[in-house]
Amino acid sequence: MSTLSAGATTKLAKLEAKLAQATITEAEAYKLAHLRCRMHWGAARQHVCWMCGGPAAHWAYNHKGEHPKYSLDPQFYLPMCVRCHTQFDGRRRAREKAAPKRAQRKPRPQKCQPITDREWAIYRQGFADGKKSGVC
Repeated sequence: MSTLSAGATTKLAKLEAKLAQATITEAEAYKLAHLRCRMHWGAARQHVCWMCGGPAAHWAYNHKGEHPKYSLDPQFYLPMCVRCHTQFDGRRRAREKAAPKRAQRKPRPQKCQPITDREWAIYRQGFADGKKSGVC
């Protein structure tokens, strides 16, 4: 599902060429990642927020890829509203900041389990059953 304008398509082609030549900067790679999301999944505003079920505005990186800040693979992005995206990234940053302290403590069980492939497939079907996603 490509929803890219002619200008965005040109920008995507230029960034892909730089990537192939290994001359791409980190800022350009970040832009390329989001253009790929738009190309594969459409605009984020065409989806519902993965966390709250409201209208999405951003493609948010789930931080499960190899790079700590972004991934060039669209499968690592989730549609989120601004509020949930901010909270999601804020919680991640707080966890990273507390990591040295946390290493000294006894681990606690997680409240939220990672999303399964089946749950992700249900989300991608657009909540065909009419229910909101069971996220945390």
